[in-house]
Amino acid sequence: MRPAQASGLAGQAGPLVRAAERVGLIRQVDRRMLELVLSELEQDPALVAAVNVSGLTTSDSQWLRRLVVAGRSRSDLTTRLLAEITETAAL
Repeated sequence: MRPAQASGLAGQAGPLVRAAERVGLIRQVDRRMLELVLSELEQDPALVAAVNVSGLTTSDSQWLRRLVVAGRSRSDLTTRLLAEITETAAL
């Protein structure tokens, strides 16, 4: 999922991610993206998806807990999910 441009085409997420990191909202953005991706995986059993996660989110207990709960309750979803840690923030 990417931010939409005025033309309706998918835009680049980089500027949004950097701004969210700068103002301290990246964990909320990453939590929401995880929820959206899990929902898409539920709706489409053939879908394999990747979600980019800020390095700052790797220490977010709420994000990690949600991922663990999803893995325990719906391993069919998490086996089709790849989490990539971005390099935009220093750890």
